[in-house]
Amino acid sequence: MIKIKKTLILSLLLLTSCEMDVNDRDYALYMVNEIDYYMRKDLAENKRLYLIGTGGRAMLGIERNSLSFSYYRDKELKIEEARKDMVDIINKYLQEINQKKELRPFLRNYPFNAKNIEITLFVMTEKADNPPHGFLDVIKAEEGVISYYTAPFSVKSEPILEETFEEALEKVQALANKSE
Repeated sequence: MIKIKKTLILSLLLLTSCEMDVNDRDYALYMVNEIDYYMRKDLAENKRLYLIGTGGRAMLGIERNSLSFSYYRDKELKIEEARKDMVDIINKYLQEINQKKELRPFLRNYPFNAKNIEITLFVMTEKADNPPHGFLDVIKAEEGVISYYTAPFSVKSEPILEETFEEALEKVQALANKSE
């Protein structure tokens, strides 16, 4: 009986020590919101990407964070340009998260990597319309995989291309090395 009580008490201590304190979680989410604000401002100014949504998973530590953007274009977006933009955004977001030392204790894993973030770009024309049929419409990075969808996009749409973040990064780097 004493052995069972000791085991139960030890189990409860372990379980409760794994959870983030509410104040800690609030502070961690505040830091993530600061990063999201910076990303919103930077991408709006430099890439014409406008933040339309944020989210994440942070019950037992920050496990995932997500950003969604409207991406205004005056011409058709090609896969190569979409790939480069997505790789740049992912790298920038990971850099901002991982360099914030005060946030590290709250991250489920450090360093945060492409599997810990979700980025969605909804392509829009200058008139805030969806792109024409067959043009790139949605680019989504989730679980370390970048997927490209053409218009008209729906939840049931199949991507025209999927590649891991690492594959996309290699292609972007190879293209940059060619142009040097």
